[in-house]
Amino acid sequence: RVHRCFLARKLRQAGFDRTKILQFLCIAKMVSKFNMTLSVKREGGQRTVGIFQLTSYFSCYDKYVPGVRNGRCHELCDAFLDEYLEDDIRCASMILRQWGFKYWTGWERKCLYAKVSPLLDGCDYEN
Repeated sequence: RVHRCFLARKLRQAGFDRTKILQFLCIAKMVSKFNMTLSVKREGGQRTVGIFQLTSYFSCYDKYVPGVRNGRCHELCDAFLDEYLEDDIRCASMILRQWGFKYWTGWERKCLYAKVSPLLDGCDYEN
């Protein structure tokens, strides 16, 4: 697991503002409890991986196939299962640009209308 403040700093370094950082922190808490190595098998042989639970159906690929577009983020799914968060953040950023936070099931109910500001409490973070 990673500490929420560490993830907040990484998101800030990637250029996100406070509002988006809070939403990403909420998503990470909701989908993985900040577990960077979480891999969950889903229906149809798919899985979700990493701190943001990116889908193998959409975001990444389990096996490279030459000549085929291999996941929107062009990464092996296992790349999202390590302590290197930059690739996870880059992929989540692409998803955000294309689909918004609604990509993550439960985001509206658990994050959009929730009080998320405490997620930055105690963090060395500036707007």
